[in-house]
Amino acid sequence: MLAEFKDPVYDLAGIRLITSSVRRTAADSLDPKIHHNNLLTSILAKIEANVAGADDAVMLDNRGFIAETNATHLTGTMGGLAPVISVDGRAIGDGTPGPVTKQLTELYANLSASTGTTVTAP
Repeated sequence: MLAEFKDPVYDLAGIRLITSSVRRTAADSLDPKIHHNNLLTSILAKIEANVAGADDAVMLDNRGFIAETNATHLTGTMGGLAPVISVDGRAIGDGTPGPVTKQLTELYANLSASTGTTVTAP
């Protein structure tokens, strides 16, 4: 494992999502606990999002329930807490991050800045 810093992948002003027609692979077909490089479904979903002018695509599981986006799930460290301002072209609220999202984002930033293990170069 190699730890490295990367900037958050999503804009804190909010992201626009679409619902992808591509389904997330079922766990009994491809075990999600195994870190693999089979990204075909995620790539196809991202292409749909790009064509639609959205930032990312919500992927559903084989039963039609929300699984995650093509890039990350909301417990992913690179995604952090990302405010979603529209889905399938429909604004959420007034189309800006709301007060609860702003509060959670601040709490998450404070927690991640004050906890964990400091890694220094040898």
